[in-house]
Amino acid sequence: MSELNSFAHLGTQLTVILMPFLPFLTKLAEAGTEEFGKVVGAHGGQSAWELGKVIWTKLTGRPQHPRLEELGKVAKALALLPDDEHLQKKLASLLSKELELDGILFEELNRLVEESGTQRAHTVGDRSRIEGLYQELEKGTQEVKTEGTDSPIIGVSQIQKKS
Repeated sequence: MSELNSFAHLGTQLTVILMPFLPFLTKLAEAGTEEFGKVVGAHGGQSAWELGKVIWTKLTGRPQHPRLEELGKVAKALALLPDDEHLQKKLASLLSKELELDGILFEELNRLVEESGTQRAHTVGDRSRIEGLYQELEKGTQEVKTEGTDSPIIGVSQIQKKS
């Protein structure tokens, strides 16, 4: 399995895709509000929200087991504390484990992410850094974002190819 298709890589991608929408997916905030509109507008628009909903439904809409309860708890905590790097890593780790244990889920979510054409690089925290990133898409959304002080974006190339 290539690095791009690894469980850890996809777990991290899913975390980045879900993070802005977790307050709405976990029902801590209400979709359809002004705040919801701002979040959706700032994070890829309606198609990104729809992708987030599909991913969340696939993760949480399966028969209940202990890992899903923990996933829900971490997602709610991250929705309340989105800058918490420990919670971000915890969610990515839980998702990676879930994908490793469920090959069908891994294949479905990997295909969804690939077909969505969504590429994001997002760091949170002071002295975060994105450097030497290359993104190339034929369709979809590209986003590079840092939050915090002294958090540079250096040497990023983004190419939107015409199909």
